[in-house]
Amino acid sequence: MEGFVLDFYCEQAALAVEIDGAHHGERREYDEWRTECLGRYGTRVERVWVGDVEADLHGVVRRIAGWVAEQLGEASPPGPLS
Repeated sequence: MEGFVLDFYCEQAALAVEIDGAHHGERREYDEWRTECLGRYGTRVERVWVGDVEADLHGVVRRIAGWVAEQLGEASPPGPLS
């Protein structure tokens, strides 16, 4: 999207989810710039640490579903999360 490779993207919700590892601490300024660039096109960028994915995948999925619901103006996440 706009020259960037995104980890996950939901076009309907205009939501990008980036899974960040330890190396992203060194790229903070670049990541902030990238988020700002994508935001200019109406894309919301949310970041999740890889450690959170490994430790609590279901919790991360629930968090992402909440972000999708927010973007779509829904009161609760869409569909079952099982």
